[in-house]
Amino acid sequence: MKSKKKNRWAYGALAVIMPLAFSLFMAADERESNPVGVKTQSVKIPKPARVDPRLQSFVDAFEKQLEEAFQSSNLPGAAVAIVLDSNVIFKKGLGLKKVGESDPVDEHTTFRIASVSKGFASVLTGLQVDRNKLSWNDPVTKYLPQFRTNPESFSDSVTIRHILSHSSGFPYQAYSTLVEDGLRRDVMFKKLQGVKLSRRPGEIHSYQNVAYSLIEPVLENVEDCSYQDLLFDRIFRPLRMNDASITYEEMMANDNKATPHQRYKRRYAPVNISSSYYNVAAAGGINASISDMTEWMKALLGHRPDVVSAQVLDSVFKPVIRTRVKNSALSSFDYPRKGHYGMGWRVVEYPSDTIIYHGGYANGFKSEIALDKNKNVAICILTNAPNSFSKKMVAEFFKAYKSCEYRLEGKCEDDEPIAYQSITADKKFL
Repeated sequence: MKSKKKNRWAYGALAVIMPLAFSLFMAADERESNPVGVKTQSVKIPKPARVDPRLQSFVDAFEKQLEEAFQSSNLPGAAVAIVLDSNVIFKKGLGLKKVGESDPVDEHTTFRIASVSKGFASVLTGLQVDRNKLSWNDPVTKYLPQFRTNPESFSDSVTIRHILSHSSGFPYQAYSTLVEDGLRRDVMFKKLQGVKLSRRPGEIHSYQNVAYSLIEPVLENVEDCSYQDLLFDRIFRPLRMNDASITYEEMMANDNKATPHQRYKRRYAPVNISSSYYNVAAAGGINASISDMTEWMKALLGHRPDVVSAQVLDSVFKPVIRTRVKNSALSSFDYPRKGHYGMGWRVVEYPSDTIIYHGGYANGFKSEIALDKNKNVAICILTNAPNSFSKKMVAEFFKAYKSCEYRLEGKCEDDEPIAYQSITADKKFL
């Protein structure tokens, strides 16, 4: 009888001691894993966000259309990305870096983006305006006292705004042949000053490469460092554009680069990468991957105010001078339309939409970037051969997006947040 009572007492003691011992053990373990005096907080694991099936359907349909158009184009390779809000909803490589080889284009394959480089130069200038280092209406002679025009009486009338909007008065593509010949920047600038202005500064839009690159020495004189360093310090590095560069040597040293092609009869054949247009870096010298361009599009849509402010974007996108709509495919997007050039950007105004875009072509590489700020969406297409594919698919994208836009607003039926970013998270680059 006494033995049974002792057992019951022992079991009862264990029932009290064991939970206490366990709690003491856990407390000791917590003290070991957390510094003394630091309060621990319970962490709530967020419920996974839902992907809007309507957006998924739109992306799938556009991807199919894109692949069909790419196949029919016979292009060697391309890379395409779409950004909606601050998220990459589509990013894909198509085809090959070089005809006759098996190396596919991927998200980090580097292309020359040619005149799409102009948008970087204008934004970089805007960052200096933001810091009160210069003004859009400053005459070029304020920073380049040796700059002269023909007639010389207009020398102090050419402003930074004129240079970046191609409205300085120089004849169309003045001395672009010297760019192709690979002349040094300073040599081209000296020759440019002997060209007689066709119109007064600010009167007419006349597209330039040499004159546009006058912005390089202007910025260099303001900051006392190279244009290349400014571009890396203010844009490439802050945006984590890790594949981007601005010289021929950097492009050639990159193992993951696309090879340019030209069309001969009915086939595309590879050609050598040329050093031309790197001598007018602001006008056409940037190398970038589609991964880089997604980060650039986020900034252009206003989602990186820590790097590019809304004021800068408003300034460069604002129409400066009337021009024709350069992209023939965008001409069919809607009607009526008005074409303008801002600073480094083309602007097409429709009754209910405004498309901001720029295209580029150099050395067998073709590029296109376009955005609708009101709809918070942008697309970029890079190819390693000349073809109408990029222009056509940019226009087709905006047409398709406009037709289904009303179905992409709001939340899913169960009122959970939409995870745009997860739509293509597992997509492979072909």
